[in-house]
Amino acid sequence: MRESIHKYFQVGTIRWMSFPNRSVVDQVKRIAVDDYFDAIEVTKCADDAEREEVKKILEQSHLKVCYGAQPRLLGLKLNPNDVDEDGRKKAKATLIEAVDEAEYLGAKGVAFLAGKWEDETKDQAYVHLLKTTRNVCDYAAKKGMNVELEVFDFDMDKAALIGPAPYAAQFAADMRMTHNNFGLLVDLSHFPTTYETSKFVKTIYYTPSFRQCSRKRRLPDVWRQASASGLSEQRKRCRAADRLSAGSQGRGILQRKRSAGTVYGGYHCSG
Repeated sequence: MRESIHKYFQVGTIRWMSFPNRSVVDQVKRIAVDDYFDAIEVTKCADDAEREEVKKILEQSHLKVCYGAQPRLLGLKLNPNDVDEDGRKKAKATLIEAVDEAEYLGAKGVAFLAGKWEDETKDQAYVHLLKTTRNVCDYAAKKGMNVELEVFDFDMDKAALIGPAPYAAQFAADMRMTHNNFGLLVDLSHFPTTYETSKFVKTIYYTPSFRQCSRKRRLPDVWRQASASGLSEQRKRCRAADRLSAGSQGRGILQRKRSAGTVYGGYHCSG
């Protein structure tokens, strides 16, 4: 590439993964003074004093601020698709708090992930995830903010309900029928964990997300939607949802994840 990558992407990094052994304020400072970065993803601050200090730095920086609520859920093992209503409400509550904190820090939206699931309650968990996400989207919409669901593995480390690309496309279509401030967040480093070929990944093309490519492997039967008619139907649903939502795709944020000396690529698509 002859031209600068900054012409096409806002290059950012995830605060808590880039400098895990430093204080939160120092992490933010180090990213803010690095002119290579155009964006930063932050998450929950420990207290009001830390939050205020982070806010001051971000206000003086050149950075676009993004907010990841994933640590809020993972740290306390909260599940937005918990089939237990009390558990679901606890997850919803922390996501509502995340919207408030994100707004305070200057972010225009929040990202989160689905929770763990069991095969026998998968359909019920899907309904509960819709309920939680719609609640959060309703709240965020009052502030002019977006909500993004990050696609994770469904049978490995996170074992999240969302999930394979066809299932993510179905969820996005259902959400966009009612909320135009919802989108999917696709991370390049997650592609190999969902075993998908480009045929499956194309199902999310028409949602507020971008294409992905990964190694080939057969999906487990519980998730398979391999027929051409099935994929075609997913595309139709997503197109219809986007027409109704009148949402915009926005500009991409290419994030570099640093962990144990390895750099991973992530593409955050704002909806």
